[in-house]
Amino acid sequence: HPTHTKSSFIPASEALVRKNFKYMFWPDFKYHELFDLQKDPNEVNDLVKAMKAYRPSSKTTTNNHTTPEIREPIQDYYNKERNVINNDEEYHLYQNILQEMKQRFVQLKYVVHDDDQNIIL
Repeated sequence: HPTHTKSSFIPASEALVRKNFKYMFWPDFKYHELFDLQKDPNEVNDLVKAMKAYRPSSKTTTNNHTTPEIREPIQDYYNKERNVINNDEEYHLYQNILQEMKQRFVQLKYVVHDDDQNIIL
């Protein structure tokens, strides 16, 4: 998560937790995190960070033949050690899950902050 240097400052964080995924938003830093709770119950591998580091493969055309372009993930400290996102299918799956979680998060915030809504827990 975002780091801070003042011991008197605790950064705000907001979250949406579902059965398989946890979405975190740190408004002071405009920072998002997504964790796959099934594969990563200790929340070590931030999928937002992994998606930024991963390069989806692209196809190249040579002599009227389409072949996959050779592609490697960016070799940063995060992806190199853990292989968080292993292929384009996982990359696109996590992109979709992130968008869905962000949208639902915003919807729920509007409900919670709407004084006309009666919320029964």
